[in-house]
Amino acid sequence: MIKDIVLALIAVLGPIISGVWSYKSSVKKAEADLKAVREKNKTEIESIKIQAENELEKIREQSLSEGRLYEEKLKLDLLAKQFSNPKVQKRIEEMLDKEFSKRIYDI
Repeated sequence: MIKDIVLALIAVLGPIISGVWSYKSSVKKAEADLKAVREKNKTEIESIKIQAENELEKIREQSLSEGRLYEEKLKLDLLAKQFSNPKVQKRIEEMLDKEFSKRIYDI
């Protein structure tokens, strides 16, 4: 009789214990897989952030370079405009005449 009860308990509890054990193993494996995926995603996100920062830095440097070039162009354009002014041309001519006349007398 006790033997039959023990066998019945084993017959009933065996699959339950096996199922619980299997469930816990599956949960542990799923948690490990999820953790691995999270780490992989974290690494990919960091990589994308670094790439984005590098691209932004390149764009920033290019914009600064273009700005400097534009500034230099504006300066040259302004300088050229000033030299096209008749008053400025006359003043430069006067200064050059004085300088040349000094050199001629020094010789």
